Amino acid sequence: MNAGNYFYADVGITYLFKDKYSLNFEYSSTLSNPETKPSDYSGGLATIALLGVDGSHNEMESIQFLGGRFINLNQHKTIRLNMQAGLMMTKLQMPVNWTKFEDNGGMQIGRNYDFDYEKSRMIGLIFSPKVEFAFTRYFGLSASPQLVWNKEFTYYGIGVGYMLGFIRTKNI
Repeated sequence: MNAGNYFYADVGITYLFKDKYSLNFEYSSTLSNPETKPSDYSGGLATIALLGVDGSHNEMESIQFLGGRFINLNQHKTIRLNMQAGLMMTKLQMPVNWTKFEDNGGMQIGRNYDFDYEKSRMIGLIFSPKVEFAFTRYFGLSASPQLVWNKEFTYYGIGVGYMLGFIRTKNI
């Protein structure tokens, strides 16, 4: 999970081979507030039931393919750096053409604006080096700055993740 000027969650799988190289496949979903959202926008009472996800956010889904090089930072191989970069295929949906509903003076159950969606697909580059802490053979944590660049935008953030599975060759 990452946070910055957005909320980001992902799930992925990494394959380590020859104790040096990695291949990574990830699916991610990102929500961010659009710059075009009116300052008086309200999702109404329905937003509480939807936990704030009422369709008024920029939504980005992506699939990432990354290759990397592992560098062990200690002799037990419990702390390592995974220098990884790759391609990201992205589907973006952004609300546009905001139209305000008339105020009927009553309780507002739904949102006070309607909008259309602008949709696009693109390919971009991702750079996401990770510092990984393999506490046990099957569990660890990672910390990662992330930079994504494509024709529509550039974003950056910092992520913290759980590592589950066979993440170290043997117990110490």
